[in-house]
Amino acid sequence: TTRLSIIQRFMRIAAIFLLPVAGSLLTWWLMNNTNEQPVQYAEMVEYIIPDGEMEQVTLPDGSKIWLNAGSVLLYSGDFSGPTRILYLNGEATCQVMKDSGRPFIVKTQYMQVEALGTIFNVKSYNDDGQTEVTLEEGLIRVDVNGRIPSSELIYPNVQLVYDHRNAKNSKHTVDAELVARWTDGYLVFQDTSFEDIIRTVERRFKVTINYDIRKYGGGSFSVKYTPYENVQQILTILETLNPGLKWTMENEMITIK
Repeated sequence: TTRLSIIQRFMRIAAIFLLPVAGSLLTWWLMNNTNEQPVQYAEMVEYIIPDGEMEQVTLPDGSKIWLNAGSVLLYSGDFSGPTRILYLNGEATCQVMKDSGRPFIVKTQYMQVEALGTIFNVKSYNDDGQTEVTLEEGLIRVDVNGRIPSSELIYPNVQLVYDHRNAKNSKHTVDAELVARWTDGYLVFQDTSFEDIIRTVERRFKVTINYDIRKYGGGSFSVKYTPYENVQQILTILETLNPGLKWTMENEMITIK
């Protein structure tokens, strides 16, 4: 059977927890995935959010960042320069303090998101097949650093998705407030693939889920879970969405049959 790769999960965890040792290498890699020349910083501030946890960060300029499980955030300790730059692997909702003279930029492997004063969500995990940015308030410019570079202006309630495999962009109208409800503990999926739901559940509850991707891959689902639901309750709801799905759980290992 074709199972969700445990190797992929190990690589994601390794990338997160090796960052204190190799932070400078990751910073170099992120900056060299953009069209700009790398900038040398004397010191980097890093936040590493393990699976099963979330954290709110207040930046030196007063901007607020909500970091989802399994995320890494880096920025220069000297946040007083002409440009406010952050490097993200994972998911974050940003509430940006307005400063027209100092652009606020979030860089991921494939995207650069620039805002002067706005609220937006960026999702860019290294084990996902796509990068998403969703605007809740204001205006942002998104530069995609794929095989065919592009630049887009994004308006409220619009989500830009870059597919890593096909190197294509797509835009969708969404409820941006719902996209960011994870900051309140909700799990909200809007036309989301089974694979992406499983990856999100793994991060949120710090579990490993094995399943036959040929049997459950494909299709999309729209469902919302409250902050009070545990992983067993979420799997029970997935059973109703997928007739025939059965699961077992032992410690932090879940097997879907």
